[in-house]
Amino acid sequence: MERSAHRLLVLSLAGFAGVIGFGAIRASPAHALLDTAPAVIQAFQAFHAHFDSLVWLGAAALGGALKLLAPGYRGPAWAPRWLAPLYAAGTVLFAGSYAVKGLGLRLGLAALAQPLPAALASIGGVLLLAAAACALAIGRAVLAAPRAEEDGSGLRA
Repeated sequence: MERSAHRLLVLSLAGFAGVIGFGAIRASPAHALLDTAPAVIQAFQAFHAHFDSLVWLGAAALGGALKLLAPGYRGPAWAPRWLAPLYAAGTVLFAGSYAVKGLGLRLGLAALAQPLPAALASIGGVLLLAAAACALAIGRAVLAAPRAEEDGSGLRA
């Protein structure tokens, strides 16, 4: 579980760098090269928002939760082992589908603007559902674990 937490936290750190980089591009005069039409602007804004919330913040929250739960975890070993790669691939594909759509619209490439983004978002969504199933298995195992006896302070040991 520690390894999965570590991988998710590294993904979050890389995602943070990406968010700063994408934000810097969008704030620079160079953004005019990409933002030429309302549909292009909307696609790139959706990419940035999804990348920000899923890749950076989502991976940080999930990695932090796994790190906190790791010491007492007695659930199935497959769940945390599969959670990190499924979540990472799912978020990158899902968020990336908006960037592919924006590039397709900007460059006038129909294949990039229509069928490919939908396929990427669908595959990413399925991977995210599989990651959610892993997280559910972890949560179930944590909730089903025997509770530690409370000490005199009212806190669990």
